[in-house]
Amino acid sequence: MRFVLGSLRGQWARALVLGAAVLIAVTSFVVLTGSVRASQLVTTGTVRANFRSSYDILVRPPKSTTAEERTAGEVRPNYLSGIYGGITMAQYASIKKLPGVQVAAPVAMLGQVFERVSVPADVTRFLPKDGRGAVRYTVTQVSQRGLSRIPGQQGFVYVTSNSLSLPPPEGSGAFGPYEQSGSGKGTLVCPSPGFGSTPAGSPFMVANQWQTFCWSRDGGWNGKEWSDAGQGRYAVLLNWSFPVTIAAIDPAAEAALDGVNKTVTEGRYLTAADRPQSKGTGDGSVSVPVLVSDTQLVDETAQVSISSLPGSVATRIGQGASETTGRRLVLSAPSHHLATFTVGTAGAYEQFIGSMDDRLLFSLVQAGPTTYTTDARGVLHAVPHSNPASTWVTPLTSGYGDVPPDASGTGFRTITSYPASNTIGGVRLSDVGTFDPTKIRGFSQLSKVPMETYQTPALTAANARTRKLLGGRDLLPNLNPAGYQQAPPMLLTTLAAIPTFTSPSNFLGIGTTNAPISVIRIRVQGVTGTDQASRDRVQQLALRIRKTTGLDVDITMGASPAPRTVDLPAGAHGVPALQVREDWVKKGAAYAIVSAIDRKSAILFALILIACALTVGNAAVASVRSRRTELGVLACLGWRPGTIRRSVIVELTVIGLTAGILGALLAIPVGNALGTAVTPARAVLAVPAGLVLTVVAGVVPGVRASRAAPLDAVYPAVVSPRRPIRLRGVTSTALAMLYRARLRAVTGALTLSIGVAALTTLLAIQFAFHGDVVGTLMGNAISVQVHGSDIAAAVIIALLGLISVADLLYLDATENAPHYATLQATGWRDATLLRLVITQAAVIGALGALIGASVGYALAASLSAFDATVVITGIVIGLAAVLATLAAAVIPAAHTARLNTARVLSAE
Repeated sequence: MRFVLGSLRGQWARALVLGAAVLIAVTSFVVLTGSVRASQLVTTGTVRANFRSSYDILVRPPKSTTAEERTAGEVRPNYLSGIYGGITMAQYASIKKLPGVQVAAPVAMLGQVFERVSVPADVTRFLPKDGRGAVRYTVTQVSQRGLSRIPGQQGFVYVTSNSLSLPPPEGSGAFGPYEQSGSGKGTLVCPSPGFGSTPAGSPFMVANQWQTFCWSRDGGWNGKEWSDAGQGRYAVLLNWSFPVTIAAIDPAAEAALDGVNKTVTEGRYLTAADRPQSKGTGDGSVSVPVLVSDTQLVDETAQVSISSLPGSVATRIGQGASETTGRRLVLSAPSHHLATFTVGTAGAYEQFIGSMDDRLLFSLVQAGPTTYTTDARGVLHAVPHSNPASTWVTPLTSGYGDVPPDASGTGFRTITSYPASNTIGGVRLSDVGTFDPTKIRGFSQLSKVPMETYQTPALTAANARTRKLLGGRDLLPNLNPAGYQQAPPMLLTTLAAIPTFTSPSNFLGIGTTNAPISVIRIRVQGVTGTDQASRDRVQQLALRIRKTTGLDVDITMGASPAPRTVDLPAGAHGVPALQVREDWVKKGAAYAIVSAIDRKSAILFALILIACALTVGNAAVASVRSRRTELGVLACLGWRPGTIRRSVIVELTVIGLTAGILGALLAIPVGNALGTAVTPARAVLAVPAGLVLTVVAGVVPGVRASRAAPLDAVYPAVVSPRRPIRLRGVTSTALAMLYRARLRAVTGALTLSIGVAALTTLLAIQFAFHGDVVGTLMGNAISVQVHGSDIAAAVIIALLGLISVADLLYLDATENAPHYATLQATGWRDATLLRLVITQAAVIGALGALIGASVGYALAASLSAFDATVVITGIVIGLAAVLATLAAAVIPAAHTARLNTARVLSAE
């Protein structure tokens, strides 16, 4: 022991270098493994906190899953669109009875109804205070963040001091208000266009959107009371037509699934006792109970433009101009713009809710699903669809009904219309209460699944151009019943009401169905987390449902929104092409993330351990090799091999133990500086780690040193060539020197190759990990969480490799000092010697980079993470390794160039 301590004092520089290498290695090992473990715990904690969504299993009719969903393993956000039945009540009953079903909540999509309300827009200030007067108005429906501007209702507003009366005189054959002149003769002043006959063209023609409003100063609109605008006020009555979707639910199941019963704002929630009731009027009227959404999730406003009209036009209207003549006069008359004001849908929808009781349905409309094409980049392209004008005809009113102007915009869905068959009674709606869909029970945004019954799928901009066009806001649906986005159902009824909507006696051509349910959402009993037992429960129940019913079954537990890019083509009315992101749902995202983080953590642990072990091993080998002469002399003096071996092991033990203790002390502050909390228990691991790594690394060189012949140990470790080699310059000399010490050169190349292979493999793992988890909201959030520890691991592993290479090159330059001194004595310049050392380093670096990249590629391929990105990454890392080797060779090369030739040769 005394000899060992004396040796350490005498060779303190060498011991310090080895101790520093061990200290860096063990500190890095403790901090990095702690960081990886902490990252793993945070990630799995995030997954466990967000894995559960509102339902665990989604059941749909057979063949309702689209090709895009099957290919990507996803569920589209608008999966309810276009599904009008397909699951029988018997299948629903059998699913409810299966063991493990906690809640089974069905939804039966029934269709859309067009409900119209009229909201007054005051124009009093634009009309004269006495006599006759008229102004022209035009309405533009503005939606899609101002990009869609669709011509809507237009006509004129006429005011007179004479009285107006409704109804018209018996046998007049026309409909509209009659103005009573001083002579007592009545004149039809605002005839209704096309009343009593099916209009030609389309509902979006000017003639079919023309509407006039005649006011008297002493009787109001059409001679009615002043309730529409207020006493002494005149207005345009803006017609708002809402395509309102009706869906049937099981009230108890829906309440258990998402708590919709707790969102009632007025009245009461639906119950199983709510069923369609005959009104008892003898006309076949049926009243259907509905729960009404008090929030309309659409983006729509009406811009009303007012223009003046000459007095002659007002005079001609008062003389009884026909509907066609009056329209021609107003459209051709000279006018100037007076004002434009905007009216939102809030007041109209509030009026719609207030007038819900006993509303008669004139038709039922069903919109089909959106279809897509997919390009090579995976971008979805929505396919437009045009519906003929006949789609909107409502025989019950002999006209186009209440189709909204937005329907003239670009459509993406097939519209099928089922007119009401009863012209006297028919199906009527009766509200039991209202609910607020924005108050539906919240679930994590990272694991949100489509809740199309209550939420509008929002579209965000996917590129800068679209972001600018949308003004940085989301794209919301408008009132187009065939539009890409659809507002959620705003009317909910019970399953008992389904036969009322599927009966041909109520809606022509609809056809009775025995499979009225569109989807069933299931929550599984006994699910507690991402553990295997919970996963097995869900999978087994999904298999039982598929086997029992033959329906399409998707496991949505552990799913996460996955933004997909969708191209919407340029449309009608000047709407530009848009590229948006839509949240589809990636199935099994949570489980893929947990598996990926576990795999990545295990491999990171192994790479860190290998890098640290190689650093210490290389330093220990270099330390023992630098003592070859000293150990050879001791052998010549009679030291036994066992004594030499023990002295080497004890010396390394002292160095490893000391470095381990220092590493334990440094691990906590270093970890805190890097943002990784290192516990005292983990820091203490540095002591045995340093000791074991150093002793194990020193066993082989210690044994080799003890077995060497005494005189061989004194001579340099070089190989004599079999035949003389003629050297022609720096490169050939460098290769010859490497060949003579090829074991040492190969050792250096292998040391470097391990670092290159480790770094290439590490980055391949990162790419594979991020490929497994990114693309979903949960994965993106976790990717950010683990990014810091991943970078730290990569950087430190690379630094450990560089430390090993630098140590090897410096030792090589020291041992080969006599060779360089001989060359210097024969006339080689200092710059030439510098080139000689750097050339050797370049060869070692290139060899190590080649071997390391090849090994890294092989490991990446074995982990199924090999692709073009990994190939490029390996090349870049290899080039960086060569450059780093050259940089590491600068100090040894400079040391060689400054050799004292006489001193070195005299020592030889």
